Amino acid sequence: MKIRKYPGKLGILVFLLSLPVSLRSQGTAADYERARNLRAQTQGLVYDSPERPVWIEKSHRFWYRKAVKGGNQFMVVDADMLVKQAAFDHEKLAASLSSASGQKYTGFTLPFNAITFTDNGEAIEFQIAAAGSGIHYYRINFDGTGLAAFTQGDGTHTLAIPALWQNAGGGRGGPGGAAGAPSSFSADMTLYVDIYSRVDLPPVMELHRTADQKQLMVVERADAHDLLKSGWVGPEAFVVKGETAKRISGE
Repeated sequence: MKIRKYPGKLGILVFLLSLPVSLRSQGTAADYERARNLRAQTQGLVYDSPERPVWIEKSHRFWYRKAVKGGNQFMVVDADMLVKQAAFDHEKLAASLSSASGQKYTGFTLPFNAITFTDNGEAIEFQIAAAGSGIHYYRINFDGTGLAAFTQGDGTHTLAIPALWQNAGGGRGGPGGAAGAPSSFSADMTLYVDIYSRVDLPPVMELHRTADQKQLMVVERADAHDLLKSGWVGPEAFVVKGETAKRISGE
């Protein structure tokens, strides 16, 4: 075998270039640490950074959420008119939510990251993971009026709003979506079924009317009597005040 010799620095360069790519691309521990901290270092310092766009059903409009100073803002774009504007009145919605929940929100710190348009584009629906009271679902008009809570009981609710699932990154279906996907609403959207539970409350199923969210009947209430009689001890729910003065719940 013929061995080529390269003088001085040229020989070192040839050696480095001949190494496998995987060896040359390995980073140091400091490189990996910088990569892990990149999100934390840039969060809150880069503005107007858009998230994934979501097209609005049967229209040439789409909405997206973007980072702004102090939080996030929802925007909507009309592709026919080439117009961009705020998706709704953020401050009025925040005021309505703050009044209804007892929590303090601003227009840029709304407690949800996905919405679905309803009522011919005149209102939105969204879900909130409320500290100490589980997951709840709401509807509100764009002008900040008409806030309606689809879910009432204290607990984590299972209410499938298909378009909301799709907007949050899940499947698509139900009214305005592909057939076969789950929906808690009747085909004409006049009725819906809500299931909720807590760590200390077995599942409860209720039938509601959409127009005013009135409970029409309790369909099922799970009976855990035999489970408790067997000596089983479930987790205990608790609520404490965190450092940021917000309530934190757990089990």
